[in-house]
Amino acid sequence: MEKSKSGGKKSGRAASSSEKDADFAHGMHADICDCTGSSCSDCESGVHGKGMRTGSAASSDVRLVDFLHEAGMLKRTPRSGWATVLAPPESVADHSFRTAVVGLVLAKMEKLSAAEEAALLKACLLHDMEEARVSDLNLMNKKYVHADTAHAMRDMLEGLPKELADELRAAFSHSGRIAILEKDADLLDLILQAREYLDGGNRYAADWIERSAKDLKSESAKKLLIAILSRDSKDWMFATGLFDKKNRER
Repeated sequence: MEKSKSGGKKSGRAASSSEKDADFAHGMHADICDCTGSSCSDCESGVHGKGMRTGSAASSDVRLVDFLHEAGMLKRTPRSGWATVLAPPESVADHSFRTAVVGLVLAKMEKLSAAEEAALLKACLLHDMEEARVSDLNLMNKKYVHADTAHAMRDMLEGLPKELADELRAAFSHSGRIAILEKDADLLDLILQAREYLDGGNRYAADWIERSAKDLKSESAKKLLIAILSRDSKDWMFATGLFDKKNRER
């Protein structure tokens, strides 16, 4: 019987998925550990037969990684309101990203200080974090369902390092000018998205633009609204000379 590199005998049968996971995980562990496998507490407590899990990470680091995985849920959480008007939903993470970009633009237009700009960007980026737990409820859902977002946020922050938890808590609870601009950025991303759907032929998106535009507060946001309404959402792309002969010949 032929022996494997690890000293064991090959049985001739195909390895099961759990065995493949264990072998792969042990190989990954070996890349960062000089152990032989049999005497390593990490291997004994975590790797063999348990996929990628090892037993060496500090509990505080594990909690941070759990939080990062939770943030990743937003990439798989659809903005459900768009589905009600037959538009392909973006994810909450998609929305949060451009909201933060809009926030940066507003910060420059409003001439915010560096500290105010940083606060606004954090508020924009994190404003829908609780939806990793409660999902995104559309307007029809909200007629009948109440999401306990405060409870979700308490649970989300529990066990995180105090400095991080305090900073996140502050980002969720801004008032005054930062809160106004964060909401304006949120609405402007919705309006931008609706304009893109409208230009793609979805007539229902016009209602989203009209209703959201009424809630904008800052003069900078209102200026951007006028510009959004004045242009097709693809004008920027065609203005690059997309169909120029020299571009087609490349």
